[in-house]
Amino acid sequence: MAWEYGKLLHRIVHKEDLVSVIIPTTLDRADNVVKILNSLENQTYNKMAIEAIVILDEVATEENLAKIREFPYKGILTTQLLVTNREGYNLAHARNMGALVSMGKYLLFCDSRLVPDEDSVFQFVQAIGQLENKRMWLFGEKGSRKNAFVENFSFIPRKEFFRFGMMNEMIDKYGGMSQEIRTRFSLQGGEFSYVPTALATQMMKSGSSKEKREAIIDMKFRLLQMYDGAEH
Repeated sequence: MAWEYGKLLHRIVHKEDLVSVIIPTTLDRADNVVKILNSLENQTYNKMAIEAIVILDEVATEENLAKIREFPYKGILTTQLLVTNREGYNLAHARNMGALVSMGKYLLFCDSRLVPDEDSVFQFVQAIGQLENKRMWLFGEKGSRKNAFVENFSFIPRKEFFRFGMMNEMIDKYGGMSQEIRTRFSLQGGEFSYVPTALATQMMKSGSSKEKREAIIDMKFRLLQMYDGAEH
């Protein structure tokens, strides 16, 4: 009842559609998350129509719980803080957790190494409003001018995300998430749209390592097992 009342009160008070920003992270990136939250506080889009959901992919040990309680964000943005309480790579699960408790009409997925430009939420909302009759998943610009879909800075109607089937938790290592989403959403008749005016800045780059390369190979094979014969 409280969840439903929360959505109702938002519709009564604000003319703008509520946007839920899903931010999966780890404790060592807490400072990055604060920068993201500060950016959301300063959006040209009404900040009262933005909720931020931070999901820490950590095991809830006493030490980690103490660090979580000291999470350094001090602003007034509506926020929720969740913990996966799992070991390993649980990015899909963390995003699903955030989406499940969200109340927004739209979901903005923003990884903890990307800080959105202050106009990015408005740009995504404006772009999706022009595509209301299509099954669309939007993605923004992160400084590389690549127009191939990557989900780590992307925007989709909440109802469409659940209709899609959420993130695939079988992608449990680095290197297969974007490809899996592209394949599955396309097979369902969905389309992707690049929004170059929705900008984000990389605070850190994804490094390379032997372990990461091995993970990519594992996930490529898993995609082959799931989508044998389909493009991915």
